[in-house]
Amino acid sequence: MRTLICVVAILCLNACITSPASKILRSSRKMANNENLIGALAACNQAERLDPQNIEVFYYRGYVNYKLRDYEKAITDFTKVIELGGRLTKGNYLGRLKYAEVYNERGNEKSYLENYGSALVDYNMAIGINTRFAKAIGNRGNVKVLLGDTLGAMTDFDRAIITKPKDFENYINRGLVKGDLEDYNRAIQDFNIAISLAPNSSDSYVGRAYIKDLMKDYEGAIFDLSTSA
Repeated sequence: MRTLICVVAILCLNACITSPASKILRSSRKMANNENLIGALAACNQAERLDPQNIEVFYYRGYVNYKLRDYEKAITDFTKVIELGGRLTKGNYLGRLKYAEVYNERGNEKSYLENYGSALVDYNMAIGINTRFAKAIGNRGNVKVLLGDTLGAMTDFDRAIITKPKDFENYINRGLVKGDLEDYNRAIQDFNIAISLAPNSSDSYVGRAYIKDLMKDYEGAIFDLSTSA
């Protein structure tokens, strides 16, 4: 039910226009957009062989591996991006805010693998680079929930909502935390906001049904569950 918020890794391929791997990377991106992830991965591997120090190759292959749910390999690729970026060589630097996305993505993969302590470190790094990175702040809140830091999670969800008030997923996650704290009326308010922002989101209705069930409003819970279907 807790929702991790991922940043879709979009490559700025013009940055490596002179690279021998650039044409292959463009082809890989097109294949991934058409859901041909195996072909996209093969193209990324070919691009790496042509240009093994091209940071964009690892950045994009990390995204492809994430889509393939090969989280270990995605972590390896994003780690390589961070290592190469630390050298700050000309033409091999994605940009400061892009590294915040890399740390956020790597944190997500670690979360999927239930390596929550290490994921927390990555989210902290992402937020340190970009203090207004609402997705990373919200993701850190989710990890804090899993680590038992409910109040810390609440603080992060509050901050994420202040930073990006129209992101409905943070209202869902904060509503769940309020439910855990037995603050049911305020939890319902958060789910109402989430539904107003994304009326087609089934997670919002399921979450509100869960809170209504805790409040013994069984009729209301059934209604929300039927609406979510």
